[in-house]
Amino acid sequence: MPAELERTLTLNDLVIQETGKVCKSVVVQSAAVGSAVAAEKAGFIQALTDIIAEGIEVDIIATDGHTGIKQHIIFCNNTG
Repeated sequence: MPAELERTLTLNDLVIQETGKVCKSVVVQSAAVGSAVAAEKAGFIQALTDIIAEGIEVDIIATDGHTGIKQHIIFCNNTG
């Protein structure tokens, strides 16, 4: 198995600004979704979905420019 498929991505960058504390952490194994890039997007979507389900309002999202995450955010903003 290629090294890329053996990696695990941890998404823990969703931070509550007032406290500076991580409010959600999601671990996605890249082998489960096909690639490290897909794992990053899957982890982001799962973490954001969980945060919104908890009733936390999300005003700002900052990423490293991940294309799949950017497309997901644009799609969600356009569909409401």
